[in-house]
Amino acid sequence: MAHDILANLLLEIDALDSTPGVLLTDMLEMPDTIRVFFNWILRRKHVTLEQVAAYLNQEESGAVLPIITGLTSRGLVEELEIEGETRYRLKTRSLPQHRHVLRMDLWDDLE
Repeated sequence: MAHDILANLLLEIDALDSTPGVLLTDMLEMPDTIRVFFNWILRRKHVTLEQVAAYLNQEESGAVLPIITGLTSRGLVEELEIEGETRYRLKTRSLPQHRHVLRMDLWDDLE
């Protein structure tokens, strides 16, 4: 069972968009396994490799290293150093904000 979760996560990571960072709105459309995993990381702000292993029911933290490495290399998770301990945080991004400038003659075009 635990091996199936790791295999599914690795497959889902490979299928993700290659754009760095995760749009929170995109999480709604992600497969349940990865969406729930990302949500878990997001709610904790940052996690250790050992915490990820425990969450995924793995006895060895090395078993989840390919998942974290895959997410880090895709720019979806970033590695932090906090008080001498390596932690991982979900890297989120937001939609670009477009400034709309109304032309003065806009009403003429609409008539």
